[in-house]
Parts: sequence; structure tokens; C-alpha cells
Amino acid sequence: MRPRTVAKAAMTMGAVARSARAASARPRSGSDALSGLPLIEVEVSAGNEVQWLREVTTRWPVRAKIQVCRPMVRTPSRLLQVVELVGSPGDLEAVERYLLGPSKVKEVTVVPLAPSRRVVRVVSALPPACGMVLKTGAVCTSCRYLPSAEGGRRDRWNLLLPRSPRVGRLVASLRDASGGETPTVYRARKYRPTRALTTRQSAAIETAYRLGFYAFPRRTNLHEISRILGISRSATAELLRRAEAKMLDPALSTL
Repeated sequence: MRPRTVAKAAMTMGAVARSARAASARPRSGSDALSGLPLIEVEVSAGNEVQWLREVTTRWPVRAKIQVCRPMVRTPSRLLQVVELVGSPGDLEAVERYLLGPSKVKEVTVVPLAPSRRVVRVVSALPPACGMVLKTGAVCTSCRYLPSAEGGRRDRWNLLLPRSPRVGRLVASLRDASGGETPTVYRARKYRPTRALTTRQSAAIETAYRLGFYAFPRRTNLHEISRILGISRSATAELLRRAEAKMLDPALSTL
């Protein structure tokens, strides 16, 4: 496979919600709503920049799970992305042809894991907005190029950061990185950790349940489940154990 490259565009943002408790408050200008919170999650506009990940998930009915998204260790001006794609074999073949051809991505490696799964590794220039986020110590809890878990929206981007003067600097930096556009922040709220299952954990435990792994007597085993998921038995066992622990924790923590 020949290497190719993609560059993420800078992210744009707009007005800040006044109250951290108003999860659905309408956008307002200013960053004063961000003060007074120990650890906050900020929801901002994601923009509509063209990028390979957005293009792939828009043109084909494939699901994308970001495994790695960070600057390269030796060359921090370069961004490393490792993404798992799940879809039909025909769609994934079309995606692979696109990435190695008209996408103009210069550094990309596609590794088939199963007929319905691919892992894509891309190295590209670090987008200015991503660099600003990392510099202020913020963490992305969603990707601007993918639909969010809630409602499938593509126009929102979530950042997690501590309350400090860096919040204002982040908003200003993102404005500069976005070509001078005024940043838009739709919502600011206190961060609350979630124990929701990951996409892979949900797929594993649903497959196990439907095949009768939790029936008595059992109607399937780890070997069969791992064959269907296209992963090893040990990876399947780990996914199921982690999913089971998350599902049992709320119930047992009150005993």
C-alpha cells in the first residue's frame, strides 16, 4: 500500500452558554459561563472542514472508533490517528480504495482484521486547533469529524478541561486557529464521569447474549463469539468481563 497524508482543518467555535447546569441552553457570547467550575465539559461547534474521517463516515454506512489520536513523539507537528472501521465488506473495500486514491491522503496504512473490520493508520500535519487544545491541557471527549453518541450530531465537539485562566486562552486560541472566526461554545457543564459501555463492549455482550452465552445451559462458547467478532478469544473474554463489571457496578455499589 502506498503511503498518503491528510491534514485536519482548524476548528471553529461561537457563543458561550451562561450556566453550566443548563445542558440545552441557547448559545450566548463570552466565556464567563466557564468560571466557577472545577472540571468542565465544553460543547462547541465542530465546523464543516473536509477531512478523510468525515468523508468516509458520510459517504459510506460504516462505524468509526478512534483508538489513537495524538501528536507523534519525535515530530509533534504531525498527528497520528488509528481508527477502527466496521461495516459491510463491500463498503470497507470502497473506503480502502478511496483512502488509497482520490482522498489525497499521503500516509495511510489499512489493515484488514476481518471481512467487516479494518484498522486505518494515518499520519498527517497536526491541525492548528488540535495543537491549541493540547497546549492548554484540554482533552477531546468526542471527535469533530464523527457523529456524537447523542443524536448523531456532527456539528458538536466536546472538550474536557479544568477551570482556570487557560479556558479563556483556549477560546481565543481556537478563534485564531480558525482564521479569526469568533468561537462558539454551546454548553458548559460540570463533568460527570460515565460508565457507559464502549462500542466494542456493547457489540461483544450483545452478540454473546443473543447466541446464548448467558443461557443455562450455555448454547455457545468464547470460541464461537470470538469467531463472529473477528477477534481472539482472550480479547473477547476481556471485552465481556469489562462490560459485565460496568453493568454490575451501579447495582452492587448500593449494597
